[in-house]
Amino acid sequence: MKLEKTMSLKIAESLKDDIEFGVLKPGDKLVSERDLVRKFQASRSSIREAVKILASLGYIESLERKGNYVSAKYQDKKYENIQLNELLKNGSISDLMEVRFFLEENFIKLAIQRANEKDFKKMKAVITRMKNSEDLSTFLQADMDFHLALAETTHNELILELMKIIIKRIGDNQDYFLATALRTRLYTIDSFERLVDNLINKNLDEAKRIHYEHLHLVKDALEKNGCS
Repeated sequence: MKLEKTMSLKIAESLKDDIEFGVLKPGDKLVSERDLVRKFQASRSSIREAVKILASLGYIESLERKGNYVSAKYQDKKYENIQLNELLKNGSISDLMEVRFFLEENFIKLAIQRANEKDFKKMKAVITRMKNSEDLSTFLQADMDFHLALAETTHNELILELMKIIIKRIGDNQDYFLATALRTRLYTIDSFERLVDNLINKNLDEAKRIHYEHLHLVKDALEKNGCS
């Protein structure tokens, strides 16, 4: 029997989504407890518990007499899994990318079957961040977040954990990928928009084709940059 989520957990997940979608950004102050009570039609105790949950996960930082703020610390934990990282950290970038491509090339069929409106909303929000990014580092972070959001459409926890570590490793070696982002930025945004549209419309063959072309464009760009 599946247990119902508590109100505090539902509130915490809603606020967590706002942070990961970019609606709330690091440094932003949460609205008052009274406003949260009104927004979620919940008790003060549920709001306080939700904030405690987010604080324990690194999403919220409570400052005495100042209120609750979105913390930048959650970005450090977002892709963290120590045991898996130990297995992957010593491989070459090219080996890492082969594992990534193997996984991602199989995402699309699962995404067509399992993705929901929340998944689509999250991917579209990340694409908007990519468009609005003012530098390549910010763009690359949003690019990685899109691939993580795509992994989430599989609703397979093991796949998701593997992708978190792979993406974290990419972030740790971002110099390789910044040059690639410079080459592929506009094409990447266009590809992701078309990919999401085809996922929504359940066009499996076209979605697979778009994703395959994107992955191999990245692979070719990395090879030109001497990645090994």
